[in-house]
Amino acid sequence: MKVLMFGWEFPPHILGGLGTASYGLTKGMSQQDDLEITFCIPKPWGDEDQSFLRIIGMNSTPVVWKNVGWDYVKGRVGSYMDPQLFYDLRDHIYADFNYLNTNDLGCIEFSGRYPDNLHEEIPLIYHKHKGHHNHLKFHFEIKSK
Repeated sequence: MKVLMFGWEFPPHILGGLGTASYGLTKGMSQQDDLEITFCIPKPWGDEDQSFLRIIGMNSTPVVWKNVGWDYVKGRVGSYMDPQLFYDLRDHIYADFNYLNTNDLGCIEFSGRYPDNLHEEIPLIYHKHKGHHNHLKFHFEIKSK
């Protein structure tokens, strides 16, 4: 089974409880032999532990097809992402997003948040973790199209 997760942070770069919770959830799920976990964060640093999951930087996910060379891509994203994954993602762009403001790789510079309607776009189970007045609230929902 494939699991797609979105988070804000992942160890060793954590600002609070979300990174710790994300690590715990993904590490626990990785104990299941039949799971392939992909964890999306705004901008990876390159030193995240990817031994039990794949981390994708949303700032390096192309939405506009641009002809860029292997060495250039490797220099831009190679510290945290296999350049071949960049090309695989680029070659599967399904719509014309040329109206979007993108960088030289055809990626959106991350604006600081995920879209509010993310759960409406794809079927998913999501865990919303929010610190509120020194106590944590966990919320799981199953959404489908």
